[in-house]
Amino acid sequence: MKNIKGFIEVTSLYDGKKALIRAESIIAVLDNAQERVDYGVKPACRQIVYSGSALDVTETLDEICEMIWQAEL
Repeated sequence: MKNIKGFIEVTSLYDGKKALIRAESIIAVLDNAQERVDYGVKPACRQIVYSGSALDVTETLDEICEMIWQAEL
């Protein structure tokens, strides 16, 4: 997808769909380790916390940081 100024494009861990998140609304990016949950094992992933919501994504921490930096140029 073409870069849209001010937004980053990430891939949801759960359904593989693309999402656009406004870079300035991102509060935190967390690097979560693999963990056991009720339904099995949640794989290691990154979680983006933004505007009162959170999204687990497949991109690496470095890729997310680069996208945020590019979006803010």
